Amino acid sequence: MTICHPSLAAISSIDWGIIVLYAIGMVAVGFYYSRKINNTEDYLLGGRQMKPLMVGLSLFASLLSTISYLSYTGEMIRYGPMFITGALAFPFVIFAVGSFMIPYFMRLRVTSAYEILEQRLGLSIRLLGSSLFTLIRLFWMAVIIHATTDKVLIPVLGLPENWTVPICILMGLVTIIYTSLGGLRAVVFTDVVQSGILFGGGILTIVLVANELGGVRELWPAEWQTHWEKPNWGYDPEARMTFVSVFLSVFCWHTCTAGSDQVVIQRYFATRNAKEARQVLAINLVADFLAMLLM
Repeated sequence: MTICHPSLAAISSIDWGIIVLYAIGMVAVGFYYSRKINNTEDYLLGGRQMKPLMVGLSLFASLLSTISYLSYTGEMIRYGPMFITGALAFPFVIFAVGSFMIPYFMRLRVTSAYEILEQRLGLSIRLLGSSLFTLIRLFWMAVIIHATTDKVLIPVLGLPENWTVPICILMGLVTIIYTSLGGLRAVVFTDVVQSGILFGGGILTIVLVANELGGVRELWPAEWQTHWEKPNWGYDPEARMTFVSVFLSVFCWHTCTAGSDQVVIQRYFATRNAKEARQVLAINLVADFLAMLLM
């Protein structure tokens, strides 16, 4: 069945006003924090004095994209909740990264992960690493912005498809403006706001659906659904998903990301010491688990 865009367009002038005010607010945050920048460390690392809670939520918002937000839900609706068992790997990620990687990083008074590459392997490797990271992030953000616009915003707003590119450009410009002006402090503040919106939207959805179904108990099926995959607690390379495969993939992915991604390491350096950096990692993973549970 095809649903035309106009039938989905349920937003009013108040909704449009909120969208516009939100965009203006993000830019205003950038202007506000631009006045607090005195040197390079202020701009790139927030003066290395940022609070772990805010930085951890910022890291969570940075790594959890719109695609993840939607795919978590779609995965569990179609295949069942086996995916969430991957969260059991999180304590092992915190131990591995927090015990061996973060203490090493925090002993170095650098501003990026790529300075570490230069110290050990030379300038050419630093340039190669930073260039590859920039290219990967550009493609990653392009996919997220386009998917968000094409699959979510355009249908919900009831706009024709030829609005996709202009909206993508507008979203990109707003983000570039407040990020470039306010540095990491502006990024962290806006990420915390976006984390609140993400969780608030999920909780509100649950409340509305529970009310529609007649109670919270109706949200979870009384028995295993017939279309869900049967739980597999072993390891089977032929199976789509097993506990062992999920555990290993989650552990490897998060360990790799938390121990090498500039987005993550920059957040570590924004705190005062290794203890606070470990708190950033833990807060990020706890928020990620709560988001998976919410979805």
